[in-house]
Amino acid sequence: MIYLELKAKSMYKAEMKLNFTAYHCYRYLSWYPKWQETAEKSLKKQKNKRKGGMKKSMSVAVEGQQQDDNDTSDMSGTWPAGRKQMKARELGIQRFKEMIEKMYAMKASSALELKERSACILKSIEDQAEEQIRAAKAHQLLDKEEMMSFKRHCLLEEEEIALAKIRQQIN
Repeated sequence: MIYLELKAKSMYKAEMKLNFTAYHCYRYLSWYPKWQETAEKSLKKQKNKRKGGMKKSMSVAVEGQQQDDNDTSDMSGTWPAGRKQMKARELGIQRFKEMIEKMYAMKASSALELKERSACILKSIEDQAEEQIRAAKAHQLLDKEEMMSFKRHCLLEEEEIALAKIRQQIN
């Protein structure tokens, strides 16, 4: 690794005629997969340039650009998401959780409403049953009164018949 770094420094100095001053950045970025892929591609391009001359390097550059366009979709799995993507993802997750909570709340409220409605219906049925029982008892009382009235009426008739017989015997 040290040999490659020294070689890279000397290449930079030879091409740019300056010392490489961003070594701290290189050390940090060199471990990322995107940087490693980019470095490998640039090495391949340099090798192709040396082999085929200008025409070949132009076609390789165009192919490399097309390949870069195709490879960006492949690199999405290896390169960590940016801040905007992470915020969007977190916002999406938060909205999803809120929607789930709302659905649970709606389910709980509808269950509560259903329970209240069932309780009201049950109370109504109980009230109707009590009313029917009262009506039946009232009907029963009326029937008893009618029966008593009928018995009284029969007794009165028997009394009148008995009185009429007594009067006939007296006369």
